[in-house]
Amino acid sequence: MLEEETTGSNLSRKATLLMAEVLQMANRVLPLSVAAKLQVSCMNMALILCLVMLFIGRLFRAYSISLRITARANTE
Repeated sequence: MLEEETTGSNLSRKATLLMAEVLQMANRVLPLSVAAKLQVSCMNMALILCLVMLFIGRLFRAYSISLRITARANTE
């Protein structure tokens, strides 16, 4: 389980670094107004992704708890 969390953490860090590089490049290459809109869009996407991941995490925890309760009920 710890290895999965570490892998997820590394993946999250790499995705963040990639997004930062893309936004940095956009600031250099694109007109300022377009780069600004891109930044806002990326921030909105990141927020939505965080909310989705939080929701999935809660669903997974609820499912895990349900499985444990079912397993206990079956052993009793």
